[in-house]
Amino acid sequence: MILTKQLFKRVMTIQKLFRPLLFSSLLAILISGPMGSTGYAAITPNDVYGLFDLADRNLDNILRRSGDTFSRATPLIEKGLKPMHVYQMAVSSIKAIHNFQLKNDMIPIPIIIATSRDYKPGDVYLLGEMVVAEVSRIARHKGVRGIDTQLNRFTGKTPTHVFSKLVSVYLKINQLGGAKQITPNDVFAQMYRARNDVKSILGKIDPARRYRVDVAKSPPGLTPLDVIKETLKARGKINKARRHFGLAPISVPMLEPGVKIFPADVFIQTQIIIAEINLLKIATGTISATPLPIPVKGKTPSDVHQEAVAMEYLLDQIDMLEQLVKTMESK
Repeated sequence: MILTKQLFKRVMTIQKLFRPLLFSSLLAILISGPMGSTGYAAITPNDVYGLFDLADRNLDNILRRSGDTFSRATPLIEKGLKPMHVYQMAVSSIKAIHNFQLKNDMIPIPIIIATSRDYKPGDVYLLGEMVVAEVSRIARHKGVRGIDTQLNRFTGKTPTHVFSKLVSVYLKINQLGGAKQITPNDVFAQMYRARNDVKSILGKIDPARRYRVDVAKSPPGLTPLDVIKETLKARGKINKARRHFGLAPISVPMLEPGVKIFPADVFIQTQIIIAEINLLKIATGTISATPLPIPVKGKTPSDVHQEAVAMEYLLDQIDMLEQLVKTMESK
């Protein structure tokens, strides 16, 4: 990747804003070209998987040296995911790293946001470089030596495989920061983002925002299993909207009988949903970034379920709003 004069000026601006250590990391990322003269355009899911595999192995090393082990891997039931899904999961992993670094008096990595764009493996690779660099920096901060720098080679990997590896990375970062379990508060904050993203799509369709929000209230006492069933239903509604805009549906998995569901499993579904709503933004010409999560307290699975139902209710109004706008414009 060639460092043009314009890009160099941007780098120098960043240098003034951040401390030298962060500047050095950013500069290394900007000028690296992992695939020679073709740069990030030639990156494949195999390359991206290799990066997150390296980060995952180093996180295992840090946890082990801290006297901890990764307790469980959340079940992944997906197939047919796209780079946008992986990018969103990488964004959340970087946010988790940022939170860890703030908590441990480190200079935090800047927060990244996902926008409505057709992401490619090269985009995800760039975030993977950031994750690998920051995991190494965390290791140095904690006095862990012997960090692995060897990238393993892989073949036959798809975005779904990369997403699965990223889930492991994300959960280990959280565990390293002391959050061994994702809570309904964490999931609610993500589902709230998704609902607001759908609102931005409806606002693009109808600037007058004549959509309804009078959705029925979810009953108390619901469980993560009830919520994940609702998220899968919501993904079906997103597929309905995709067909409406002439897009191919994205595979929605089936739950295995008797599977135990945790808030972490629902959190992962929220990341897939946010990514898929961003893909809908492309189809509708909606230009807005997904809002950052707002910390909340005291939320239950029923509250998360309520957000999912509200999001579905909004999705169901896409066709109605389009027809309403056409009717008003014809008068």
